[in-house]
Amino acid sequence: MQIDGCSALQVEFMLCSAMAGNYVRFCMLRRDDPSSCLVLSGDHNISTIRGRLELLRIAVLLYRILSIQQTQLPSHAVPLGSQLRFTSGTTITIMEDYVIKQVDVERQPHLVDKLPELQEMYKATKVSKHLIRSEEGPHVGSKYTVTLSPFGEQLGFGAVSTRVSSLTQLQAAIRCVLLALQDLHAASFAHTDIWWPNVIKCSCDAYYLIDLEMAVKLDCTWSGWRPRSPPQRLDRKHFDQRQVHSRVRLGVGRAIVDGTWATTPW
Repeated sequence: MQIDGCSALQVEFMLCSAMAGNYVRFCMLRRDDPSSCLVLSGDHNISTIRGRLELLRIAVLLYRILSIQQTQLPSHAVPLGSQLRFTSGTTITIMEDYVIKQVDVERQPHLVDKLPELQEMYKATKVSKHLIRSEEGPHVGSKYTVTLSPFGEQLGFGAVSTRVSSLTQLQAAIRCVLLALQDLHAASFAHTDIWWPNVIKCSCDAYYLIDLEMAVKLDCTWSGWRPRSPPQRLDRKHFDQRQVHSRVRLGVGRAIVDGTWATTPW
């Protein structure tokens, strides 16, 4: 398990065993090099009492390792390839350390027109350490599709969700979101849909701002996502001030620490 102050969600090793005849050996495979097998034990003959006792001792040690690992893993077990479906027409397919986001363009036709802009945005923010990043796409075929990393637990509600557990984590979450906005604004885009479910937790001090498909160019005229919203010009100064003010207000409220849940965006 990769541990950096607080543990990451990424398991770096997989425990395994190899067997030939009466002999058993325990090994582990590295995540970054599956062809490399690291031997954890000698060869133990299960046909002898001594060999079986040694295997029992190793099994207890491995159980302890797995028990420690369990505390480092996400609170929800998510099978690889499982899908999260949303009423907006969005489907998220969960893979090992990335997700595939697909959107029904009949439900959200604006993504077709926005495709060049979204491609520009993902390219411009690829090096950000606080924004979800594209590994492939986006592109539009029968659906809008983009492969995104990293994979983390959504703050708030849903099948893969969590809450921050301390004021320190809340401060880290807000800090990461502010840095994400700084990177997004530097690329001349505004997010426009900031709230807790659009933030994922990858470790106790690493959070990422996600769902960039609502982003729009700064210095454009934007009428918002709500019906009959008055048009407003998203100049850099106005939007930065507005975002920072709402972050501070949310931080004081500590909405996701004490369990009270706000239904409005930040």
